Amino acid sequence: MKKQTLILLTLVFLVCFLSCSDKSNKYSSQFDQKIWLENSEVGNGLSQNTRAGKIDDLIENHLEKGMTKSDIIELLGNPYKDGIELRLPANIKVPDSLDIISTVGKSKEIREEMLDHWNNWYAENSQPDTLMLYAAGWSLIDPNFLVVKLDDKEIVNDFWLEQH
Repeated sequence: MKKQTLILLTLVFLVCFLSCSDKSNKYSSQFDQKIWLENSEVGNGLSQNTRAGKIDDLIENHLEKGMTKSDIIELLGNPYKDGIELRLPANIKVPDSLDIISTVGKSKEIREEMLDHWNNWYAENSQPDTLMLYAAGWSLIDPNFLVVKLDDKEIVNDFWLEQH
């Protein structure tokens, strides 16, 4: 009798274990194009987009500088956002004199003056970049996006993950 009970319990455990396994690879850290394409929404922040865990593998093993825009769309689908944005070049550092955090506790006039200085400096130093953004899960409170930067010939020259 004990042998039959043990066999029965083993079978029940095995069935439960196999039914809980996720054959879709949804939570694997390996990039899976099918899973990526099925989870394109940013979401509401309360649930994690399954893309989040696949970003490292995607960046390390599937994206390359020199790919074309059509290569990216074929691999990742249509982007969440696609267009030109003004961005600071990577080699430009914001001067300490424009540290907006230092305006905390200051008068409204000082904060507005500092913000005007910041906006003017940004307008003078930013450059247009052609970017494709893909929803890539959430941090604690903000959505993350995979950013793909293209040159004027629609060739990938950089990619990274950033928080919005």
